[in-house]
Order: sequence, then structure tokens, then C-alpha cells
Amino acid sequence: MLVRNGRRFGRLWLVGKPFLRFLWLTLGCGNWRFGIKGYVWSMLHSGAEFCAGASLGVAERPAAIHPAPSLWTPDVDIKTNCNPLLAFAAGR
Repeated sequence: MLVRNGRRFGRLWLVGKPFLRFLWLTLGCGNWRFGIKGYVWSMLHSGAEFCAGASLGVAERPAAIHPAPSLWTPDVDIKTNCNPLLAFAAGR
């Protein structure tokens, strides 16, 4: 939803916005008066703010470019169904 709205999060904003949300909820809204319950409430909402920014950052990343399968798949001899490196280690 945030991607569709065109909102973007920078790395500094990813850390700063949850901190500012925590300060606003704790001090500005007066959650400090409720003790540990107010602290937990503020932490949960600031954590949700961080998760929203992090998921937006993941959605904005370009697609990963994967190497060709021939570079990362093992060489298997089709006749013996055996990896040559494993065969050498086994002494065949």
C-alpha cells in the first residue's frame, strides 16, 4: 500500500521515524502516565512503524540478478550419476 502511494523511506528515516513515533506516543500523548503498559504500547507502535518502513524498503529493491545455473549447479556425470569431485574424494 505504501509503494502504491509513492512513499519512500531512506535509511535515516527508517531509524528516525520509529524513534520519533515512540517519543510522540510516550511524551506527546501521555503514555508515560500508564507506566509499563504505556511503555509497551509505545514500543509496539514504534516497532510497527519500523516494520512498515522495512517492508517498503524491501519492496523498492530491484530484483536480484541470479547467476546462470551452470555456475552454481554441481557437475554431475549423467552415466554414473556421480559428482566428479565426490568420486575423487572417495577414491574412485
